[in-house]
Amino acid sequence: MEAGGKMIGMSFRKPLGIMYPASRIFGWITDIRNRMYDRGWITARAVDIPVICVGNLAVGGTGKTPMVMHVIRMLHTHGIQPMVISRGYGGRAGKTPETVPVNGRFERYGDEPLLIARTFPEVPVIVSIDRYRGIIWGIRHYEIDCVILDDGFQHRRLKRNLDIVMLDSRRPFTSDRVLPMGRLREYPENLDRSHIAVFTHTDESPASERDLEFLRTLRSAPMIVNSRHEPSGFRRANTTKCVDAAEIDQPICMVSAIGSPAGFHHSVSRAGLIAGGAVVYPDHCSMKPSQWIRSVRRAVSMGCRSLVITAKDETRLPDDLPLSLDVFVLDITIELDNHTDVEHRIVQCIRVDGGSSGG
Repeated sequence: MEAGGKMIGMSFRKPLGIMYPASRIFGWITDIRNRMYDRGWITARAVDIPVICVGNLAVGGTGKTPMVMHVIRMLHTHGIQPMVISRGYGGRAGKTPETVPVNGRFERYGDEPLLIARTFPEVPVIVSIDRYRGIIWGIRHYEIDCVILDDGFQHRRLKRNLDIVMLDSRRPFTSDRVLPMGRLREYPENLDRSHIAVFTHTDESPASERDLEFLRTLRSAPMIVNSRHEPSGFRRANTTKCVDAAEIDQPICMVSAIGSPAGFHHSVSRAGLIAGGAVVYPDHCSMKPSQWIRSVRRAVSMGCRSLVITAKDETRLPDDLPLSLDVFVLDITIELDNHTDVEHRIVQCIRVDGGSSGG
């Protein structure tokens, strides 16, 4: 794959040396911190409405944002109005709580909060580095029934009623290590805090038996769910105009700056398009106009006739940037195998727990 004109690999392996002791120290520190919360030596703060957390065990793209949007759709079918709270990774906002406007800029609010705000303009999306403060602020300003905590599994300072953890089935966590030697944010044993474990991309690679057995033998075993990223249609970039795949000039070039470009490439293939190449930038890359122009030049050099990007990357595409190729967005949704069971668990958590968030 291309990254700014250079080939990059998909391996997360790093050289040994200082990485091994650094990884042990990182794991030791996170373990001590978790034990202090587990034993009540540090008290998590509760709020007066239910909190649903969507997080992950590893760094990188694991489908958190598609899952947040899936949970919003689930709640709306039951007349439940959520609020999303995010720290706004990659943006400048968040020192004080701010609502993400639909016409906001990713440089200020971050690409993922902006994507959620644009997809659900009726849902308050709050960016706040102090997420407890952001929730309190949001409760005062909006009529909401619950909070969705985006990327908060390791945020132990805030109590929650339900923890959903996203796990990439293509990268078994039982074969990984904690940062910086591996991709894990904490040891897998801490998955016993989770209530629902969602394996993503299971159509590409089923969850490993070792991972499944590990989850089943935890002290508090979560509900295990398989999921897939499903292409839901194409749009012209920066519009709501839907187009058929047949209307897109091919071959296309896939341009992305996301955590899992391989998953995006797989979805493009499943949608029936012929890909002539790919340009891959680091996750959350700012994607300046010069980079978009460079991407088009690279696409043309590979014989491509259109660009296809993700909805997340669309938040970085300037409205008035003149490009010589048409740009299309592939919208993607997450599909759960046992959707009904997950929906019941989420709705029950809100209607039964109702009042303040538990542990």
